Amino acid sequence: NNNINNNTTHPSPQILSLIHNHVMERYNFIGIVERMDESLAVMKLLWNLDYGDLIVLSAKQSGAYDDGRYNNTCYLIQPSGWNQQQDHEHEQNQSKRQGKLQKVYKHLDEYIASEYRAINLDYLLYDIVNASLDRTIALLGRDNVDRTERQLRVLRKWVESQCQREAIFPCSSNGTRQVEESSKNCYWYDSGCGFACVDRVLASYNIRAPGYM
Repeated sequence: NNNINNNTTHPSPQILSLIHNHVMERYNFIGIVERMDESLAVMKLLWNLDYGDLIVLSAKQSGAYDDGRYNNTCYLIQPSGWNQQQDHEHEQNQSKRQGKLQKVYKHLDEYIASEYRAINLDYLLYDIVNASLDRTIALLGRDNVDRTERQLRVLRKWVESQCQREAIFPCSSNGTRQVEESSKNCYWYDSGCGFACVDRVLASYNIRAPGYM
């Protein structure tokens, strides 16, 4: 509600309760990006999911290409740290701007830490979901969730080592569009690419996965 969000005062307890109830009643589950593996582990335990329902290959990696949908052209995703290592001029410009940026960041931090955070409903939603995730983990058992999360990470790393090169993405490793080939290897555009390999590898994880816990 824009009227609520534009209010310059703290939301009343009634409004907070209304928002909390609305979120809890209308969503079965909300994950948190900053706690992605925890969220996936909780989902697995809540709905008895297979690891294959949770593990997908990374489609957009530093130094590789995007999905090629924009202008039907494959665009390189610059390697992490490329500007600092490869472009000396850019590095010099960054250094010159650093002082100004620090002042801007300071003002932004001060603004967010003041009334903005208290009245912004995005932060309220985030806090509600965070607290809900914590309570769900407590009900499932912290050790149980941690163990599932470790298993997820081990299996994801193993799957990536086995399937990343086998997967066919919409853009090849040299930036060539290969949509016809990838359409048979991905669920949708560059989502779920290599799913057949992922399923095949995970089918034998209980006897072959190294470091399985």
